[in-house]
Order: sequence, then C-alpha cells, then structure tokens
Amino acid sequence: VLNTHMHAGRLHSQGFAVAFAMVIKGFAQQKECERALQCYEEMKELGVQVGIVVLNTLIDACCRVADMNGAAGLFRDMANFDVTADLITYSTMIKGFCVQGDLDRALELFGEMRRKGIKPDAIVFNSLLDGCARKEMPSLCEQVMNDMVQAGIPPSNYSASILIKLYGRIADLDAAFRVLDELPEKYGFCPNPAVYTTLMSSCTWNGRIDLAMELRLRMRKAGQQADEKTYSTLLRGAMRSGSQDYVATLLSEALEQGASCKRRLLDDEVVQSGLQLLMKRKAWTTHGGDTLLTKFWAAGYQVQAPSSGSHEAKGSYNRRRVLQK
Repeated sequence: VLNTHMHAGRLHSQGFAVAFAMVIKGFAQQKECERALQCYEEMKELGVQVGIVVLNTLIDACCRVADMNGAAGLFRDMANFDVTADLITYSTMIKGFCVQGDLDRALELFGEMRRKGIKPDAIVFNSLLDGCARKEMPSLCEQVMNDMVQAGIPPSNYSASILIKLYGRIADLDAAFRVLDELPEKYGFCPNPAVYTTLMSSCTWNGRIDLAMELRLRMRKAGQQADEKTYSTLLRGAMRSGSQDYVATLLSEALEQGASCKRRLLDDEVVQSGLQLLMKRKAWTTHGGDTLLTKFWAAGYQVQAPSSGSHEAKGSYNRRRVLQK
C-alpha cells in the first residue's frame, strides 16, 4: 500500500519515511519482528531514508525475540545510513546480549559507548549487573556497582534484587542479607516487596524457610505489604520444606489479607497443593482444615477437598452445602 502511494505521488519522501516508521513500530509492538524487518528491506529497496528511530525500533524488536544476530546486523547497518548509535541503541543491545548470556559482547559495547562519550544510564548498568549475576560473578558485579556509583547513578530496588538473586544462587545468604541491610540505607531508597520477595526466594532455595518466614514479619514491620508473588514464594518454599505449620499459617494469612484488599493473593494450584500437604502430613484437623477449606470456597477459589484414605476426609466436605449456609 505504501509503495503504491509513493509511486502515485501521494506521499513525499519524508512523509513516506514517517509512515514506514509507524508501520514498523506497530509490528514491533505486536512482536511481529519478521514483518517489521520486511518493511525495513522495502525501505532500503525504495531508497527511503532510514533514521535512528527506525533502526532502534528494529533492534529492540530483534532483542525481544532473542535474535541478537539480527540486532547486530542492524547495528552495523547504521554506518551505511550515516546514523550514529545513541544511548537507546547501546542500552538495548547491551540488555539483549546480557539476557542471552553473551556478557563479553555486552561489556565490549559498554566500553565502546564510553569511549564515544555516551554516558550510561541506570538501565545499562542494571543490565550489566544482571548479566554478571546470571554468570554468577560476584566480583564483577561489585565492579559494575562501583562504576555505577562513580557515574552518579545510585543503585535502586532493581539493583538490590539482582544482587540478592546472585548471592542466593551462590548460597551466600549472609551477603544477600547485607544487601537488604546496607544498600537501601546507603543510597536512600525503601526496599519494596520485590526486594523482600527475592530474598525470601533465596532463603527457601537454600533450605532456610525459617529465615524467609522471619523476613515476612520484618517486611510487615517496615510497612510493606506482601503481594501475590510474596505469598506464592513463601508457600512453595514451605511446601518444599514439608512444614505444615508454615503452610497453614501462610494459607490463613493470604486469605485474611486477600479479603481486606479484595483480591486473591494465591492461585488455585498453590492452594490445592497446600491443602493436600496438610492432609498428607495428618495435620488437617490440627490446623482447622475444614474451616480453611470452607473459607477458600467462600472466597471463590476453585479447589477440591484433599483426598486421603483416613477417616478425616470422609463425609467432611460438601461444597454446595457449605456455600449455601
């Protein structure tokens, strides 16, 4: 259609370039990278001017579908159009390479942008931090953090979450807790639920559900409310540890908080697994399983009465009767 309009003289060169840019952006937003690239090839065939916006949009589209070869090719094409890569270009490329695990290429681009006088922003530094964390390289993470601070960019909640995840992966919970204890105070930010939840996850994966449960109290005391991710992380960790006490506590808490904020804080699958563990561990009666199940039904959860060969499960559950009361 654009080709027809161009030859009919309905669009001047600049207008045609803008129209192509809009179409490419639309395809990129729909994650239709191939169609966006087809438009780009048409632009080149028709001799339409290609600018930085179009190339950055295409590079981002390629990175989102993990096509770093395509992104690198577009990066090289910039020279052909006399287009200079900017902060957005480098930021997108660096993040793409980090996500794909090519830390060497990301660091190479980082060095290149600094030599060209382009000042890295928080996105660039956090992308590198995440890339180093994925490779489990704590010393390099510390170097990136130092460079970040020297560049006048303070670490954030996102930075803290990355570091905590790293230390959790290498089983250094002391270092993970130091991030929570020291980084927010030093750089003036308040830890958000994502930071607490990441640390809880690190605790549970390292067999310390007790520390994760204590952390939830600290989170509450700090005025941060647990969300869906928090409860899911804690409950899955409690189930892996086989602790019926923690499972019952978390199920009850999630129900109570969900009622107060008028939204569900657990998915049906997690609730079902938690209830089944209580039955399996013969802790159903001790932890008020009947009452708990009834409350979940009343709250709209699509869960079933857990099965058991014991007398506890017989004749105790009639959902229709319970909900009609």
